[in-house]
Amino acid sequence: MSDTEMVNRKNPNRYILHILLVVLISVVIRWIFIILNKVPFNSDEAIVGLMANHILKGENPTFFYGQAYMGSLDGYIVAGFFALLGNSITAIRISQSILFVLFMVASYYLAYLLFKSRKAALTTIIILGGSPVNFFLYTTVTLGGYIEALLIGICILILGYKIEENVDFGVKNTTALKVQFFMLGLFVGAGIWVLGMTLIFCISALIMLGINLNRKKLKFGIIIEALTIMVVGCVLGGLPVLVYIYTNGVGVFLNELMGSAISIGQQAYLNQIGLHLVNFILFGISAVLGFRPPWNANWLLLPLIPVVLAIWGFLLRKTYIFEQKTRSSLLIRIWLPSIILMVVFVLTPFGMDPSGRYFIPINISLAFTVGLWAAHNSFQKNKYTVIILAALLAYNIGGIFQSAYQSPDGITTQFAPGTSIDHKYDHELIDFLKESSNTRGYSTYWTAYPIAFKSNEDVILVPALPYHADLKHTTRDNRYEPYSKLVNESQNPVYVTSNNPNLDRQLVLKLTELGVQWSEKIIGDYRVYYELSRKVLPEEIGFGINRQ
Repeated sequence: MSDTEMVNRKNPNRYILHILLVVLISVVIRWIFIILNKVPFNSDEAIVGLMANHILKGENPTFFYGQAYMGSLDGYIVAGFFALLGNSITAIRISQSILFVLFMVASYYLAYLLFKSRKAALTTIIILGGSPVNFFLYTTVTLGGYIEALLIGICILILGYKIEENVDFGVKNTTALKVQFFMLGLFVGAGIWVLGMTLIFCISALIMLGINLNRKKLKFGIIIEALTIMVVGCVLGGLPVLVYIYTNGVGVFLNELMGSAISIGQQAYLNQIGLHLVNFILFGISAVLGFRPPWNANWLLLPLIPVVLAIWGFLLRKTYIFEQKTRSSLLIRIWLPSIILMVVFVLTPFGMDPSGRYFIPINISLAFTVGLWAAHNSFQKNKYTVIILAALLAYNIGGIFQSAYQSPDGITTQFAPGTSIDHKYDHELIDFLKESSNTRGYSTYWTAYPIAFKSNEDVILVPALPYHADLKHTTRDNRYEPYSKLVNESQNPVYVTSNNPNLDRQLVLKLTELGVQWSEKIIGDYRVYYELSRKVLPEEIGFGINRQ
């Protein structure tokens, strides 16, 4: 043990302060952009807020509305914050910040377990807190459970490693081990419910656990007992999923879990795999390393990209050499979840969606790689260590600032062209619709749910209209069927569009052909078609919708 580590062990309180400082700075940076309105409130986040409202009113959804593969845990958490702080976007963002803090603390603990070094663990969360814009985005806003999935994934890795570390398995501390196996199963089950992404952590932990326990030549009876306890925990953790499968059938859940919502086209499977691989190389790696924001192909701090790429190459090479010398499996353990993720991305329909949210676990592997490198280096003796860390942080944070101010939308979860909406006019739109008694109607996915949330569900717009410029549309955009019933019962629903000239032309053409008269009102990016001379359904304009 080095002299530095001896000092660290004698002064653990200093590291507690350091952890708190790192976490605090990470959260403050996120809130600076939130306060500056550089992180827009979009439809997916609004659905979480609406779910939370409905939960407080007595509803018990199992999954994120319209997606039977993403659990409703985030909605229940946000509902708790609504009960404490009131119904607001701020309360939603606070809930995500708290989850992020828990994720950072859990990551520190896992890094400390792996590296046996507080310095290395602290370095790991410094890099996590200052990760690129892609990771920043999906750990700041909610899409329904991504931060929870990361937190649960880290807990799964912690429990797996703690079980492996117990050399007296089956002899001493049997009660503690049984609890650990039960908790491991509980987190695995809950993780599968919350988001399928947690499977990469589950599989990784179980692989490493199986390899290490096999080396201990355990008795068959002990293994069966441990697996039984773990299965019991898994059943309890995944109980919402099991109830849903019992009611709706296993096929529905599995289809959703495997990406049935993502169009895979009519290409041969090998061609699809090739396209997925291209998506990962071109879009995945560049977003993970912070070379571009996930929503477009604009390069961030372009002159520095070769330098950052060289730094990551250097770190991966150095950690590989360290691993070869020490003959440890830490690098494999760190990267196994990401390797599994890459394989799943390439081989499944998810490969058609190169949005950066699927790649955020890779940023965890990268941060732990830096931690592993720090575990083998002395900050005092190697001045380049601090320089390299500072360079990575400066590039990542600089990329976040450039993304926030280069894009008119700021740091956004929206990717499709034409879906950009200036939300500062939302309340003006709501006031107009309420004052003119036009609180029921049809719109697009990116308009309907933020308006419903911000109006406290006084204004209900069902997403029956397309937001794509080519007017492609899916009824999956209609996430909450009770809204459809309310709008269908309306005597004369309105139509609200935003930034889609093709959609406006289609509406005007069809209304004219039907002999319908109407009035128009432009409010910011919104165009309202109201006071129609008769009720017009979306089917008459050429757009279908699920109706009761």
